[in-house]
Amino acid sequence: MGEEGVWNDGKITLMAKLVPGVDYDDRVKSIRRAYVYGTPKQRLSKIRQRLNDQDFGPSRLVTIVSGVEAFARSLLINHLSKSKSDIEILYTQYKREGPEFLVEKYLEQLGQTNPSVFLKEDNWTLFKYAIEYRNMVVHECTFVGLDISPSLINACQEILDILGNLNQCRLP
Repeated sequence: MGEEGVWNDGKITLMAKLVPGVDYDDRVKSIRRAYVYGTPKQRLSKIRQRLNDQDFGPSRLVTIVSGVEAFARSLLINHLSKSKSDIEILYTQYKREGPEFLVEKYLEQLGQTNPSVFLKEDNWTLFKYAIEYRNMVVHECTFVGLDISPSLINACQEILDILGNLNQCRLP
């Protein structure tokens, strides 16, 4: 569903088509609303589900960096909000911020001003490289070699685990 074959110069070309009856705008808003108002534990649960459903390599790198970004945003917003009505305002304020900024800002709220010490220097350094590689994979459709992707992914996983443990969001 959502594709249609078209005969073109002796080949069948698939054309993407809108699925009838699906309100794409409403679906995006609904998903975003669930994530904006979800607790950090709920966000971490979804992130881990996504991580468990990925292949190794570029897809996993994109997922883990995005997971740290989403979780740090959720932690920061929930930490700063005084009431439920603050959450959407704070989300709008921080939705375009990147993973490095969000982790630093959240740790700063906890009195941790040096992420490389708190998160371990290698993890923090590799995390910043992982962000750069994630952006290249997403925007340049490139590949990250197996020689470095495991260390980038592992550093992000360590940071995700540290942030989760800080907030008692321990999941199996």
